[in-house]
Amino acid sequence: MDALPATEGTQVLEVGPGAGAITKYLPELPGVTFKAVELDTEKVEYLQKTYPAIQEN
Repeated sequence: MDALPATEGTQVLEVGPGAGAITKYLPELPGVTFKAVELDTEKVEYLQKTYPAIQEN
């Protein structure tokens, strides 16, 4: 993903990922710590089901 130049150790926080248009790419970035914050419980369930690489911590 060239649009988000991230180096080893970069931390990314996505606020309001919604349906995951960008979210689906973020966990795949090598060496990046990724977190997403979503308040809508339906969207949270959708994201967890659609993108199992996203884990709640």
